Amino acid sequence: ALLTGLALWIYVRFFRSSESDAKPTLSSQDIKDVRGQVLEDMADALPRAIVVLDRNAEVVYANKAAFDMLSPDIIGRPIGAYLRTSSVRPHMERAFQGEIPPSLSVHVLQPTERYIDVDFSQAISIGSDDARASVVFAVLADRTQSRIDREQRADFLANASHELKTPIASMTGFIETLRGHAKDDPVAREKFLKIMAEQAERMERLVTDLLSLRRIESR
Repeated sequence: ALLTGLALWIYVRFFRSSESDAKPTLSSQDIKDVRGQVLEDMADALPRAIVVLDRNAEVVYANKAAFDMLSPDIIGRPIGAYLRTSSVRPHMERAFQGEIPPSLSVHVLQPTERYIDVDFSQAISIGSDDARASVVFAVLADRTQSRIDREQRADFLANASHELKTPIASMTGFIETLRGHAKDDPVAREKFLKIMAEQAERMERLVTDLLSLRRIESR
Protein backbone atom coordinates (compact mmCIF):
# COMPACT_ATOMS: atom_id res chain seq x y z
CA ALA A 1 0.00 0.00 0.00
CA LEU A 2 2.85 2.35 0.84
CA LEU A 3 4.57 1.70 -2.50
CA THR A 4 1.35 2.11 -4.47
CA GLY A 5 0.47 5.34 -2.70
CA LEU A 6 3.97 6.64 -3.18
CA ALA A 7 3.80 5.72 -6.86
CA LEU A 8 0.58 7.70 -7.26
CA TRP A 9 2.19 10.68 -5.60
CA ILE A 10 5.22 10.43 -7.90
CA TYR A 11 2.86 10.41 -10.88
CA VAL A 12 1.10 13.55 -9.68
CA ARG A 13 4.35 15.31 -8.87
CA PHE A 14 6.55 14.37 -11.81
CA PHE A 15 4.32 13.24 -14.66
CA ARG A 16 0.84 14.73 -14.40
CA SER A 17 2.04 18.32 -14.30
CA SER A 18 3.47 17.99 -17.81
CA GLU A 19 0.40 16.37 -19.36
CA SER A 20 -1.89 19.37 -19.40
CA ASP A 21 -2.09 23.00 -18.41
CA ALA A 22 -5.44 22.38 -16.79
CA LYS A 23 -5.20 22.79 -13.02
CA PRO A 24 -7.25 20.72 -10.58
CA THR A 25 -9.27 22.42 -7.92
CA LEU A 26 -7.24 23.79 -5.05
CA SER A 27 -8.80 21.54 -2.45
CA SER A 28 -8.12 18.43 -4.51
CA GLN A 29 -4.52 19.44 -5.07
CA ASP A 30 -4.08 20.25 -1.41
CA ILE A 31 -5.24 16.77 -0.50
CA LYS A 32 -2.81 15.23 -2.98
CA ASP A 33 0.02 17.38 -1.65
CA VAL A 34 -0.70 16.40 1.94
CA ARG A 35 -0.93 12.72 1.08
CA GLY A 36 2.23 12.93 -0.99
CA GLN A 37 4.14 14.64 1.79
CA VAL A 38 3.02 12.02 4.31
CA LEU A 39 4.08 9.21 1.99
CA GLU A 40 7.42 10.88 1.30
CA ASP A 41 8.04 11.32 5.03
CA MET A 42 7.19 7.66 5.58
CA ALA A 43 9.59 6.60 2.81
CA ASP A 44 12.36 8.77 4.28
CA ALA A 45 11.77 7.21 7.69
CA LEU A 46 12.33 3.70 6.38
CA PRO A 47 15.80 2.24 7.09
CA ARG A 48 15.99 0.63 3.64
CA ALA A 49 16.99 2.60 0.58
CA ILE A 50 14.16 2.95 -1.95
CA VAL A 51 14.47 4.19 -5.52
CA VAL A 52 11.82 4.43 -8.22
CA LEU A 53 12.94 3.66 -11.77
CA ASP A 54 11.31 4.46 -15.08
CA ARG A 55 11.49 2.34 -18.22
CA ASN A 56 14.89 3.83 -19.05
CA ALA A 57 16.24 2.64 -15.67
CA GLU A 58 16.56 6.26 -14.58
CA VAL A 59 15.88 7.27 -11.00
CA VAL A 60 12.74 9.39 -10.72
CA TYR A 61 12.50 9.23 -6.93
CA ALA A 62 14.73 8.23 -4.03
CA ASN A 63 14.26 8.35 -0.29
CA LYS A 64 16.81 9.68 2.19
CA ALA A 65 18.41 6.28 2.77
CA ALA A 66 19.00 5.94 -0.98
CA PHE A 67 20.63 9.36 -1.15
CA ASP A 68 22.90 8.39 1.74
CA MET A 69 23.78 5.02 0.21
CA LEU A 70 24.34 6.03 -3.40
CA SER A 71 24.57 9.77 -4.00
CA PRO A 72 22.57 12.97 -3.41
CA ASP A 73 22.58 13.49 -7.20
CA ILE A 74 20.92 10.26 -8.35
CA ILE A 75 17.63 11.79 -9.50
CA GLY A 76 17.44 11.74 -13.29
CA ARG A 77 20.48 9.49 -13.64
CA PRO A 78 20.53 5.80 -14.64
CA ILE A 79 20.75 3.39 -11.72
CA GLY A 80 23.48 1.57 -13.64
CA ALA A 81 25.80 4.47 -12.86
CA TYR A 82 25.77 3.29 -9.24
CA LEU A 83 24.98 -0.41 -9.53
CA ARG A 84 27.44 -1.43 -12.20
CA THR A 85 26.19 -4.80 -13.29
CA SER A 86 24.66 -6.05 -16.50
CA SER A 87 21.95 -7.85 -14.51
CA VAL A 88 19.99 -4.70 -13.65
CA ARG A 89 18.44 -4.31 -17.09
CA PRO A 90 17.17 -7.94 -17.42
CA HIS A 91 15.67 -7.76 -13.92
CA MET A 92 13.86 -4.53 -14.80
CA GLU A 93 12.56 -5.97 -18.07
CA ARG A 94 11.06 -8.87 -16.12
CA ALA A 95 9.47 -6.41 -13.69
CA PHE A 96 7.88 -4.39 -16.53
CA GLN A 97 6.54 -7.66 -17.94
CA GLY A 98 4.59 -8.20 -14.72
CA GLU A 99 7.00 -10.52 -12.92
CA ILE A 100 8.65 -10.11 -9.53
CA PRO A 101 12.34 -10.63 -10.31
CA PRO A 102 14.57 -12.56 -7.89
CA SER A 103 16.86 -10.64 -5.57
CA LEU A 104 19.99 -9.26 -7.18
CA SER A 105 23.34 -9.10 -5.38
CA VAL A 106 25.65 -6.38 -6.65
CA HIS A 107 29.33 -6.01 -5.85
CA VAL A 108 30.09 -2.26 -5.90
CA LEU A 109 33.74 -1.22 -6.14
CA GLN A 110 33.49 2.58 -6.31
CA PRO A 111 33.77 4.83 -4.35
CA THR A 112 34.16 2.11 -1.71
CA GLU A 113 33.77 -1.65 -1.98
CA ARG A 114 30.29 -2.72 -0.92
CA TYR A 115 27.84 -5.57 -1.35
CA ILE A 116 24.27 -4.44 -2.06
CA ASP A 117 21.18 -6.62 -2.39
CA VAL A 118 18.44 -5.24 -4.65
CA ASP A 119 14.79 -6.34 -4.67
CA PHE A 120 12.57 -5.15 -7.52
CA SER A 121 8.81 -4.79 -7.43
CA GLN A 122 6.44 -5.51 -10.27
CA ALA A 123 5.81 -2.58 -12.57
CA ILE A 124 3.25 -0.20 -11.11
CA SER A 125 1.06 1.77 -13.49
CA ILE A 126 0.45 5.24 -12.12
CA GLY A 127 -0.96 7.05 -15.11
CA SER A 128 -3.23 6.65 -18.08
CA ASP A 129 -1.74 5.64 -21.44
CA ASP A 130 1.58 7.42 -20.98
CA ALA A 131 4.41 4.87 -20.95
CA ARG A 132 6.32 7.11 -18.57
CA ALA A 133 3.73 6.43 -15.92
CA SER A 134 4.89 2.85 -15.32
CA VAL A 135 7.61 2.58 -12.73
CA VAL A 136 9.45 -0.07 -10.78
CA PHE A 137 10.46 0.16 -7.14
CA ALA A 138 13.88 -1.08 -6.10
CA VAL A 139 14.68 -1.69 -2.43
CA LEU A 140 18.41 -1.68 -1.67
CA ALA A 141 20.10 -3.23 1.36
CA ASP A 142 23.78 -2.78 2.16
CA ARG A 143 25.08 -6.23 3.14
CA THR A 144 28.75 -5.22 3.34
CA GLN A 145 29.16 -5.58 7.09
CA SER A 146 27.33 -8.90 7.23
CA ARG A 147 29.49 -10.13 4.35
CA ILE A 148 32.66 -9.05 6.20
CA ASP A 149 31.43 -10.67 9.41
CA ARG A 150 30.67 -13.90 7.57
CA GLU A 151 34.10 -13.98 5.93
CA GLN A 152 35.86 -13.20 9.22
CA ARG A 153 33.89 -15.94 10.97
CA ALA A 154 34.81 -18.41 8.24
CA ASP A 155 38.49 -17.44 8.51
CA PHE A 156 38.39 -17.79 12.28
CA LEU A 157 36.77 -21.21 12.12
CA ALA A 158 39.30 -22.34 9.52
CA ASN A 159 42.17 -21.18 11.73
CA ALA A 160 40.62 -22.78 14.81
CA SER A 161 40.14 -26.05 12.96
CA HIS A 162 43.77 -25.96 11.90
CA GLU A 163 44.87 -25.26 15.47
CA LEU A 164 42.82 -28.21 16.73
CA LYS A 165 44.26 -30.59 14.15
CA THR A 166 47.81 -30.12 15.45
CA PRO A 167 47.27 -31.38 19.04
CA ILE A 168 44.91 -34.09 17.82
CA ALA A 169 47.52 -35.39 15.37
CA SER A 170 50.16 -35.18 18.08
CA MET A 171 48.09 -37.14 20.59
CA THR A 172 47.14 -39.73 18.00
CA GLY A 173 50.80 -40.32 17.24
CA PHE A 174 51.71 -40.66 20.91
CA ILE A 175 48.84 -43.08 21.53
CA GLU A 176 50.05 -45.29 18.68
CA THR A 177 53.59 -45.13 20.05
CA LEU A 178 52.46 -46.07 23.57
CA ARG A 179 50.55 -48.99 22.16
CA GLY A 180 53.61 -50.10 20.24
CA HIS A 181 57.28 -50.21 21.14
CA ALA A 182 57.01 -47.72 24.04
CA LYS A 183 54.39 -49.81 25.77
CA ASP A 184 56.92 -51.32 28.17
CA ASP A 185 59.17 -48.25 28.45
CA PRO A 186 58.16 -46.37 31.65
CA VAL A 187 60.44 -43.40 30.92
CA ALA A 188 59.04 -42.87 27.41
CA ARG A 189 55.52 -43.46 28.67
CA GLU A 190 55.79 -40.70 31.29
CA LYS A 191 57.32 -38.35 28.73
CA PHE A 192 54.58 -38.96 26.18
CA LEU A 193 51.79 -38.77 28.76
CA LYS A 194 53.09 -35.38 29.88
CA ILE A 195 53.11 -34.08 26.31
CA MET A 196 49.62 -35.51 25.71
CA ALA A 197 48.34 -33.72 28.82
CA GLU A 198 49.76 -30.43 27.50
CA GLN A 199 48.10 -30.97 24.12
CA ALA A 200 44.80 -31.79 25.81
CA GLU A 201 45.01 -28.50 27.75
CA ARG A 202 45.71 -26.70 24.49
CA MET A 203 42.61 -28.19 22.91
CA GLU A 204 40.56 -27.28 25.97
CA ARG A 205 41.63 -23.64 25.67
CA LEU A 206 40.68 -23.58 21.99
CA VAL A 207 37.27 -25.09 22.67
CA THR A 208 36.73 -22.58 25.51
CA ASP A 209 37.55 -19.73 23.11
CA LEU A 210 35.06 -21.07 20.56
CA LEU A 211 32.33 -21.33 23.19
CA SER A 212 33.09 -17.82 24.41
CA LEU A 213 32.79 -16.49 20.86
CA ARG A 214 29.47 -18.26 20.48
CA ARG A 215 28.15 -16.70 23.70
CA ILE A 216 29.28 -13.24 22.57
CA GLU A 217 27.55 -13.66 19.19
CA SER A 218 24.35 -14.86 20.82
CA ARG A 219 24.21 -11.62 22.80
